[in-house]
Amino acid sequence: MSIQINLLPWREALRLQKNRSFFVQLGLGLVLGAILVLIWGYFLNRQLIYQESRNQYLSSFVNQLDYQLAEIKGLEIRRQQIIDRISLIEELQNNRQIAVRIFDQIVYSTPEGVFYKRLIRSGNLLSMAGVGENSDQISDLMRRLEASKWLNSPTLDLIESNSETGSKRSAFNLSVYIDRPEYVVSSAGG
Repeated sequence: MSIQINLLPWREALRLQKNRSFFVQLGLGLVLGAILVLIWGYFLNRQLIYQESRNQYLSSFVNQLDYQLAEIKGLEIRRQQIIDRISLIEELQNNRQIAVRIFDQIVYSTPEGVFYKRLIRSGNLLSMAGVGENSDQISDLMRRLEASKWLNSPTLDLIESNSETGSKRSAFNLSVYIDRPEYVVSSAGG
């Protein structure tokens, strides 16, 4: 007598169990994979939002710096304008005494018998037109102007005798350069 054991139902049950186990593991793997993908996506989304907030903060900070730079440029322009005004005022203040000094030098340099009709200042050039009793007085005027601390390089442009009026007077046109002495220039700059 031989015993016959039919193993087919047992193998079939084992195969069904393995198939179920495989599909359960596959399902769990898919669910776990989906959960991991969702968690990873959430994490990346949070990182993206965080980075965008940092970028937004940096861009707002850059905008503030741009605004401050624009203000600084405006202040620098304003500062330069103020410096220009101050230097102009200082120059005017320092040049205020020049006219007085020039007239003072002209008075001390003018010999007796010489009269001025016109004085014109153009920058550092002073043009004089006048009348002298004779040409020696005009020569003396030129020597005195050359010796002056404020006036130098006198140039006689024109000298003519006016015989129509019967007098011996000579009309002249003279140019002289205004030159501030060194001690005045150094004290004005400091």
